[in-house]
Amino acid sequence: MLLLLLVSTAAQETPVGRYLAYQQRALSGLASSCAYKRFMLKHDAACTNNVERPADITPLQKGRRRLQQKCMRPLFVTGCGGSGTHFVASFLAATRKLGKVAHEDPAQTSRVLVSWAARYGPALLKQQATYGRWGVPKQQLRPPMVAWARHQGRAPCTYRVVAHVVRHPLKVLSSSVAFGQCVECWVHVDEFTVPPLAAPNASFVDLTRATRLAILSNRATHRARPQGGRAWPAHAIDSLLRGFGLYWLAWNAMIEPVADFRFQIENADYERLCVAAGASAVQCRAGVAAARKAAASFERGKHGGDTLKVTWPRLDALDGDLSQRVWDLARRYGYDREPPSRGG
Repeated sequence: MLLLLLVSTAAQETPVGRYLAYQQRALSGLASSCAYKRFMLKHDAACTNNVERPADITPLQKGRRRLQQKCMRPLFVTGCGGSGTHFVASFLAATRKLGKVAHEDPAQTSRVLVSWAARYGPALLKQQATYGRWGVPKQQLRPPMVAWARHQGRAPCTYRVVAHVVRHPLKVLSSSVAFGQCVECWVHVDEFTVPPLAAPNASFVDLTRATRLAILSNRATHRARPQGGRAWPAHAIDSLLRGFGLYWLAWNAMIEPVADFRFQIENADYERLCVAAGASAVQCRAGVAAARKAAASFERGKHGGDTLKVTWPRLDALDGDLSQRVWDLARRYGYDREPPSRGG
C-alpha cells in the first residue's frame, strides 16, 4: 500500500501529473453544476433560467448570473480536434433524415452540431485582448480564424444528447501536427480547457508556453509540403506532441462527465447517432445505408497530418509519463496498442 501511494505521489509530481490531478479535483466539484453543463452545451431542464454562482475557475463565468439557454437541439457530437468530426458531420448530413447538420458552426438554425471546439464561454469573447495577453502579435493573427474562434465560444444552444467521439491517440497526434501553425486554435484550447492549461504551476506554464511559441514560430514561417503536412522543425514537432498529448487527455476528461455515450470513430454506430438526433430507427437504417454508399467521397478533414507517423517509442522518448497516461486512457477507451483501420 505504501509503495502504491509513493508511486501515485511521484506520478503527480510531473508537470502533466500536477495539472491532471488539479483538473480532476476541479471537475469533481464542477461537472454536475448548471454552469459547467451550459459551458459544455449539455441540456438539463432543471438548469433552465437557473441562477448559480460557479466556482472561480475560468473559463466559467465569474459572479452570479442567470444561465441562458436560447434553444435546445437534439444532438451534439464533440471530441478532440483530429478525432473525425468532419467525417461524422458529412456522414450524418448524407442520411438526409436529420435536417441541417453543422460542422463547427454553432448556430440556432442547425438541428445537429458536430464540433470539437464549440463551447459557451462569454467570459472569454474579448479575443483580441486574449491573444495579446499570450504574447501573440496582432499582425500574426488571421482575421477569419479569429472570427472562427469567437463563433465557437458563443454557442447559443444546448443539446439533449452529447455524444463523445474518440480516435486512437497516435492518429490524433499525427493529425494535430497539421494544426501546428494555428495560433487561434491553440489559444482556444489553452483557455477553454477547464481549468485552463496554463495553470496552476510554473513548470506547467512553461510547457504550454513552449507549445504556443512553437505554433507562433510556425505561423511566421509557414511552409506547406507539396505532398501535404507541414515542414516544422524537429524541436517544434516535439513541443506540438507534448502540448497536444496533454490536450487529448484534458479535453477528453472534460467531455466525459456530460457525455451520454462515447464511440470510436473507427467503429462508429451511425444508426445510434441518427436516432439520438431524433429520427426513427426505420428512417435511420435507410439513411445510414445511403450514406455508406456515398462515404467514399466524403472529405475527412485530414489537414495533411497523416504525413507524420507518431509511434509509442517516439512518445516514450519524448515524455515517458505523458506517453503512459495517453496509453492508459486509450486502453480504457477500448483501443489496442496500434491504431485500427478506419471504418466507413
